[in-house]
Amino acid sequence: MWLDMLALYRPMVTAGSRVWKDVGPNAILNWRLPPEVVASFFVNEEAYLVLANTGEQAAVVDSRWEWEDRRTGARASRWTLAPRQLLFLRHVVSGGTV
Repeated sequence: MWLDMLALYRPMVTAGSRVWKDVGPNAILNWRLPPEVVASFFVNEEAYLVLANTGEQAAVVDSRWEWEDRRTGARASRWTLAPRQLLFLRHVVSGGTV
């Protein structure tokens, strides 16, 4: 499991990456973020979002942007996180990723 996490994490922290940890509600997340969800942005050649639900109940996060789940390939702008779930997402733009 840890090697899988490392493989997801490594492209997000290449040289020159910018990181915003534990961000609050913002325009990208429609100015709402459940209190039990921690969000962090990683930006380099691509934009990444990591969501962690630290709560005991499912939580929903909406975004103005479309994201791709880096594990499953699912694409959405609304994500339901199970309790204790960690999502690694990549920003999707029409025609590819950024």
